[in-house]
Amino acid sequence: MFQLPPSHLVHPPTIGVLPTTWASNGALPSLNELYLGSNKIFSELPTEWSRNGAFKSLAKLDISRNALYGFLPVDWGLNNQSFRSLTELVLCFNNLSGPIPKQWGKDRTWRGLNVIDLGFNYLTGQIPASWANQGRFRSLSKILMMANQLTGSLPAEWGQDGALQSLKV
Repeated sequence: MFQLPPSHLVHPPTIGVLPTTWASNGALPSLNELYLGSNKIFSELPTEWSRNGAFKSLAKLDISRNALYGFLPVDWGLNNQSFRSLTELVLCFNNLSGPIPKQWGKDRTWRGLNVIDLGFNYLTGQIPASWANQGRFRSLSKILMMANQLTGSLPAEWGQDGALQSLKV
């Protein structure tokens, strides 16, 4: 019988909500990939996932093509021990709404993030200026935010560091 390495969690098709208990201290200490795409998850993104150093080793988080709703959690972008290894965040094709949190662009937040895909949601407002500040997303090479309700201009600073290779808004 084939078994996945313990550092990966691929969930079978699910109907339900995202468990806040996954944020419990030590619940998934070695998990480095979490793929929950193309399920029937009807849930908000748990703010609790940013607490207690949850997901310290998580590099890839994909919850695309579900029925996620509500705002992007501000707490996910605050300087904490959770999500510190995150390189890919994929939340496309959901029902997420509201503004893009400026806190996600604060200093020492997700410095290793390479890919952020927030496309095909209902996000509104401008891309925060804090996202363009020197050194905030040092490794960010791909930004996908198409098919939202964003307004305003793109930060001119994005073209200055050379890491950004793909931008779709």
